[in-house]
Amino acid sequence: MMLNFYPIAQSGLGKLRLLPLLALLTLTFCSKEPDLSDIKLSDLIEPTTYTDVKLQYDADRSEELGVPFFAQYTSNGDLFTGTQKVYYVENDSLHMELYYEDGFNTGSLMTKDGDIYLQKSDLYLDKPHLEEMYVNEVLVYQDLHPGKTEDGLGHVRLWHRNGQLELESFYTGYTGNKLKQGLMTEYDEEGRITIQQRYEDGELVEKIK
Repeated sequence: MMLNFYPIAQSGLGKLRLLPLLALLTLTFCSKEPDLSDIKLSDLIEPTTYTDVKLQYDADRSEELGVPFFAQYTSNGDLFTGTQKVYYVENDSLHMELYYEDGFNTGSLMTKDGDIYLQKSDLYLDKPHLEEMYVNEVLVYQDLHPGKTEDGLGHVRLWHRNGQLELESFYTGYTGNKLKQGLMTEYDEEGRITIQQRYEDGELVEKIK
């Protein structure tokens, strides 16, 4: 089955149209219970963005190819490789760019309030994994999953805007099911340790500081 796909990052909730809602309210006063089965959310929401490339997912095709169900396809049924641009409806200005390789989102670039946000993503255990985030070309977030480290632990790091390490933590598992392991340490902007705790399988076992 072929379905259109609109990622959350590019959907943008718009203003609700009042007429369909008023019609529903009117029906509630009828003796016969209204049939709402044909009402779609897309009929009630005006989109605030649009894309230059229309992508869709096809669960049957993904199963056939042996790839995760969220792989993105072109209208021709090919796994998409390239850049999808997202524009604001109001003024046709560029909102963000989404990058794909063999149907999978590998990153995005967005400008907001004068700052440029770059995200790099990866697949781990057939699940999307946000690996790095940059603000104005400065690395502020990194999550190396267990498949990319020598010790078999996932490594999470955050940085203060001055470049000083803010947090370092380790885990097993995957996105949505991470279990903290070992030391979790937080630092202030001067590099001093403010919090340090030890975890085993997601459970706090020791407060060091």
